Amino acid sequence: METPEDLTAEQFTKALDQSWASAPTGGTDLLSRMRDSIADIDTSVDKPKITKEEFLAELARGRR
Repeated sequence: METPEDLTAEQFTKALDQSWASAPTGGTDLLSRMRDSIADIDTSVDKPKITKEEFLAELARGRR
């Protein structure tokens, strides 16, 4: 069995995308919300930049 260290970056990304798509409990919902959050950040002009920790905390608040 291959480990993440054995995969090329492209193979790892593909495997990660497949694992999100096949997650049994809301994986695609979480992925969609993450993509939407990133898109909001990318398109906002007047919002200050946030840290990774702040982003994850905001994402967790949106899940409730």
